[in-house]
Amino acid sequence: MNKTKIIICGISGKMGGNVLSLLENDGEAEAVCGVDPFVKSLSVPVYAHFSEVKEDADVIVDFSSAENLEERLAYAAEKNIGIVLGSTGFTAEDNKRIEEYAKKIPVFKTANLS
Repeated sequence: MNKTKIIICGISGKMGGNVLSLLENDGEAEAVCGVDPFVKSLSVPVYAHFSEVKEDADVIVDFSSAENLEERLAYAAEKNIGIVLGSTGFTAEDNKRIEEYAKKIPVFKTANLS
C-alpha cells in the first residue's frame, strides 16, 4: 500500500512539529517535507518557500498563518493536490480566494485542529 505523502506547512511551529511526530510512525501517511520561513533541521527537508519543494506530495497540511496564503493555494492548484487549512486570521478576501481555489482542488478549512 502506498502511503499518503504530506507537505507540512508551518513544520517548525508547535502544531506542525506535532503532526511530524505523529507521522513518523504512521503506516498510512508520511511527511515528505516541510515549508516554513523558520527553516530548521528536522527528520525531513524543510524549505522556506514552496518554490523550493522537490518532493511529490498528495496533500498539504497547513499550520502556518494567514500570511502567504496565495503561495500555498497556488502550489496546491499547480500540483493538483489537496490542502488542509488549519490556520487562523483569514480576512474576508482570503476566504473568497479559498472558495475560488476550492472549485479547482480539494480544500478542508477549519479554524481549530488542535
